[in-house]
Amino acid sequence: FFRRILIFELFNCFVYISFLLILEFVSAELYCYSCTSAQSGCGDPIDVRLMHWKKCSGRALIENYCVKLIEKVQDQTTVTRGCLSDLIMNTQYRLDMPQLRRHGYCVNSRDYQHYLLKVLKGKTLVETAMGLFSDENMDFKRFCYCNDFNGCNHSTLTFVELITENRLLLLTALIVSWISFKLSQLLLIYLKYTVGVWCFSKRKTLRQAGEWAVVTGASSGIGEAYAEELATEGLNIMLISNDEKQLSSVAKRIANTYNVQTRIVVADFTKNDVYEIIRPAVDQLSTIACLVNNVGMVLPFELFAGEVDSPNEESIKNIIHCNILSTLIMTSIILPKMLTQKGPNPGIINISSYTALKVTPYLTIYPSTKAFIIQFSRCLAAEKYRKNVIIQTMYPLFVSTNMTDLREPTYFTPSAKVYAKSALDMFGVEQQTTGYFPHELKAFVYNLLPTSLWVKIIERTFTPISRKSKKFD
Repeated sequence: FFRRILIFELFNCFVYISFLLILEFVSAELYCYSCTSAQSGCGDPIDVRLMHWKKCSGRALIENYCVKLIEKVQDQTTVTRGCLSDLIMNTQYRLDMPQLRRHGYCVNSRDYQHYLLKVLKGKTLVETAMGLFSDENMDFKRFCYCNDFNGCNHSTLTFVELITENRLLLLTALIVSWISFKLSQLLLIYLKYTVGVWCFSKRKTLRQAGEWAVVTGASSGIGEAYAEELATEGLNIMLISNDEKQLSSVAKRIANTYNVQTRIVVADFTKNDVYEIIRPAVDQLSTIACLVNNVGMVLPFELFAGEVDSPNEESIKNIIHCNILSTLIMTSIILPKMLTQKGPNPGIINISSYTALKVTPYLTIYPSTKAFIIQFSRCLAAEKYRKNVIIQTMYPLFVSTNMTDLREPTYFTPSAKVYAKSALDMFGVEQQTTGYFPHELKAFVYNLLPTSLWVKIIERTFTPISRKSKKFD
């Protein structure tokens, strides 16, 4: 609740700043000076913001109008040499002139402005000044507050009328708003991974939610890294994978390093009967704090690069079983157990992929299955929100794992350990996230790209590794 309020208030703040930037831009376009002190005798130039900024070419225009307006002034004794402020005072507020002279207000332009603001009771210097200009030029009339020199009907110029007079101004205002909105999104991303983690992360409360964590696909990559991070919080770990040798090695290392209990379940998620092995093992666990549905596989790129006709039926069934059914059935096994526990905020973390959000050629089935994970998690979170079970979806970009065949970690392609640490910190902060700040930045940029350009990037990215691709969990 407080997180939503914070985000809403920050968004409102940046919308307000954007609006101020637009107004400041328009205000700058309207800027103009009145008569100079040398010609008016009234001190420094008076800052007058004329509503018709197109016609306001500067001081010379104002001086010419000052000269013309002198002829309309009946009481010439109070007019110095055409000062705009004197004309305003003399024509529309002649009765106040003795008091003005007696108090010495005709000293400088600032005093004139202060006096006007006090006497006009809400009207601005612009409103009064435009009343004088209305009869002199027909082009000015529709932009003036007064259509008659001796009377005022307050025909105002709206902001919409102003910006439609100049399409460039309108376009600039829209661009400024768009840039400001995108910058506010970037700031929110940064705040999520700093202030958000500090205020809302539930990582440290997992140990209170239960004693065990269950991780699928835990023999390597992101699954192994998640298992280690959960072990650092004092949770016992059940590791599930199809590689018994690697699984035993990981379990032994975690138990020795973090002084926690570990159990392994050797299971091939492409098989239908795998859950007959998993269910009894899960039932033996006392309480479960976290389930990480990480297991997944990707078909070889060659299947979609034209080197063979199409993926065979068995491959399609395998990827659906591994990527979709595993998440559904593991959740159906563990979630009821979580709901009966007394600990606060147990969680289910479903690992999807950023490719699920974009058009991704040469993979096709993989991002389609991962898109299902995102939608499933979203719906499940809505169902169990009041039960205090946190349902979180991670959709990382490239991580240096066997599955991606990217061996050298970089800032934007982190190791599985670096990614898992950041991702687990985001537990409870956001329901759907990449889990890693640099990935958020890349996703932000990618979301700005048109689909055609994104497809070209995917083609250039996947082509060098297409022949090396294999399936891993």
